[in-house]
Parts: sequence; C-alpha cells; structure tokens
Amino acid sequence: MLIGFDWDGTLVQTFTADPLPGVREALAALPVGTRTFIAANLPGPVSRQVLGQSHFPTVEEIADRIAAGLAALAWRPDLLLISVHSGKNGDDWRSAAEAVAHDFARSIAAIVPGTVVSADPAWRKPAPGMLDYAARQLQADAAAIVYVGDAPSDQEAAQAAGAQFRWAADFVHGEGNNT
Repeated sequence: MLIGFDWDGTLVQTFTADPLPGVREALAALPVGTRTFIAANLPGPVSRQVLGQSHFPTVEEIADRIAAGLAALAWRPDLLLISVHSGKNGDDWRSAAEAVAHDFARSIAAIVPGTVVSADPAWRKPAPGMLDYAARQLQADAAAIVYVGDAPSDQEAAQAAGAQFRWAADFVHGEGNNT
C-alpha cells in the first residue's frame, strides 16, 4: 500500500506544527509495511522573497514547522516532496523559486532523508508531478496510490496522476485506511 498526504490542513493545522485531531492515531493504525509520502505546495518563502512581505514564512520557519509537526505525529514518511512554485510566472518568480528550492533542500534534508524540493511548475498541485515522482521512486503503479488531502487541488492532482483520492476527514475516521 502507498499512501500520500498533503501537509497543511491534512496532517497538521494550517501554518502550524499542531496535528489535526485523530491524525496521529490514524497514521499509527496504518498496516505494517505501508509506504508513505508527503506532497505539499509550500510557496510562501518565494512570495516573501519576491514581494518582500514578512508575513510570508521563511524557509527556516517552514522547515522547523515540518520537523516539529513530524515529531508531534511520531511519524516519518518515506518521501517528503515539496513544490515551491508559486503559480505565478515571470523571471523574478522563477529565479526566487529556484533559490528557495535550493535553500529548502539544504535545510530540510536532515529532517526527512528522502526529501525532494522542486521549483518545477509541473510539481505544483493540481498538477500531478509530485504524485508521479512518488510512484516512480517508490516503485508503485499510480493506481495503487491513495492520496489524502483537504483541498480540490489535492483531489485534482490525484485524478491527474491516476491515483485514488481520500478526503482528510475520511482518512481520520477510518475510511481512508482500508483501501
């Protein structure tokens, strides 16, 4: 079994390291041998760099939040995939995304050894790039993936990859654990 997860709003409360109610227990209840990954859009540092607005998080803030969130969940995925593409076009956005991806990869690799950070627009959900990559890396057919998320873009990414989709609330309440 291969299960992927969005991060904010699926595993933890958005913009925090606090696990959502029931998530830790649902992860602990996964069958032994289940391979897992996180596929998340985290473009905040790119927006911070381009727009110069301090309310957007830094790379270090997000890396710390992920480390604290994984510790609070008492869980480590096999892969951590992060898209930093902002969804915006232009040389300034592309350049910032590439710089942030490099910084992110350095700061977060120690947290989850299987971390890949990309500025490629094909990785930004609803595009299927992260799910396609997870299937290749974990040697699974896309149809064998169950992707769990909380947003329409998560569902669209799963559909585009040919994966199954479960809403985060269904996963926590047991409906996502038995596929």
